[in-house]
Amino acid sequence: RTLYSGALRPRAIRRMESSIAEVIASDFEPLAAGGEVGVVKLVSSIPNKVISRVVGVPSETQQESRFMQASSDYLLSTNPMAPPENRDIAESATRYLFETLSQMIEERSAAPGDALGSGLLDSAGESDLETLKRTILVSITSLLSAGTDTTRHSVGLALKTLLNRPEVYAHLRDHRDLLDPAVFELLRFDFPAKFLVRFAAEDIDFGGQLLRKGNMVLVTIHGCGWDPRVFPQPDRLL
Repeated sequence: RTLYSGALRPRAIRRMESSIAEVIASDFEPLAAGGEVGVVKLVSSIPNKVISRVVGVPSETQQESRFMQASSDYLLSTNPMAPPENRDIAESATRYLFETLSQMIEERSAAPGDALGSGLLDSAGESDLETLKRTILVSITSLLSAGTDTTRHSVGLALKTLLNRPEVYAHLRDHRDLLDPAVFELLRFDFPAKFLVRFAAEDIDFGGQLLRKGNMVLVTIHGCGWDPRVFPQPDRLL
């Protein structure tokens, strides 16, 4: 919401929130029936499903299923350390996503609605259609990259952390007002994106270590949340 609020009309923001609530209510219905439920598996499809509906893909259709699968396959192309056999799958998925999103953008430009694509079209002003396509395609594929695997893995790690600390889980269950700050704390404590991949733009001496131009560098993100200069007891949750 923070990222795209400037590009979306209030009605579109409400529609986004409604879509998220509907998906979660529907997919979590098995929990109400009791019994054993694989929660990690349960939440695995929610991010892609929410994004597809926010973008404007018709829900509960074959198109949504294909879009969700392509979104997952597309992520195989974003990791420079992925094995070569993933590249063909990722390339096919990327081509499908770009073709589908391009068609949707053309349809939205002719008949604007409340989906994310329409909001981004509104915010782009008088740009030509091809420029709009490139801008919106980058925005939506970035949303897919940042909001799918990262989201579901974060949920899985948060559940693991809480199940390993039943006293913390019980405290949050009894004090629901702490849930918002608890989410940030759980992300600090254990986060799936342990590092960013970067490449040296030139030869550089970094702390006595020579990095050659083109060398891959892994920049830790997770380590920031465990820096004792900021968090005196980083291994303590909450």
